[in-house]
Amino acid sequence: MGPPHGKNINKYIQNEGIYTYPGLENASWKIFKGKTHVMYTEFTPSKTKTTYGITYLGGGDVKDPYQDKFAEVVMSNYIIPSIEPLSGLDNYSHVKHWDNFSYRIPKKAKLVSEAMEDNKYEVRTYEDVGVKIRVLRFRIDPNIVDKSLAKKQIFTFLNKYGDLEAPTQYATVWNNGLPGFLIDRYKPNGESFLRHFTKDSEYYYSYRIDYDESKSLYKHKQLRDMVEYVSFDNSESLRKKTQWRIDYSHKKKFDTDLSFNQWYMGWINILAQ
Repeated sequence: MGPPHGKNINKYIQNEGIYTYPGLENASWKIFKGKTHVMYTEFTPSKTKTTYGITYLGGGDVKDPYQDKFAEVVMSNYIIPSIEPLSGLDNYSHVKHWDNFSYRIPKKAKLVSEAMEDNKYEVRTYEDVGVKIRVLRFRIDPNIVDKSLAKKQIFTFLNKYGDLEAPTQYATVWNNGLPGFLIDRYKPNGESFLRHFTKDSEYYYSYRIDYDESKSLYKHKQLRDMVEYVSFDNSESLRKKTQWRIDYSHKKKFDTDLSFNQWYMGWINILAQ
């Protein structure tokens, strides 16, 4: 998600339309011409003067019955982020810093331990009434290619903590242009957890909240809002690094497949306008 396209892209458009969504104005969508479906949506949050654009590029899967409409299917289920003031969060939480990384904890939470686990994981543990928080980090191994930050972690979490009686939700959360991955298993008035996973250029960070809403001073939405607002002091420089963009498999394809290179870079040039 970022600013809208600065130049006219209509000559690249195959189909387009408008849509309505609560809290948004001037919401529109466009589908680009080409073999691979690329979809773009643009909108302005109500009562603001800022317009945003989201581009989704998907190649589709030949085994997927909707492969010829892959981008449309994804975008139709894309949750447009709400724009909310931080004043509510500031009433019950405050920011803690861990070198470059910053995260929020409840104002009444107490730091109960700082420890190294398994000679690998640095862990900070906080506790409040009905709430236990663990903030963990470990160094990125430069010798291991991280092809998907999300897939392995998400599948591990869902397999370990999945519960048919309490559906587990997964969402991608963008803060200052950097992605994080959120797991939310909520049982009203029961044992629940939230987990957020992200990284910078040195560390992976995991932030987990275990809580029981019937015993806690905070509601589910308050805790979820809090865990979503993590950030990095050097977000601007991190956005320019390659760890979010190209893994080895893509680089290899660039080097060996000229047609793919031309096609891919063509779309990048269009989307960068």
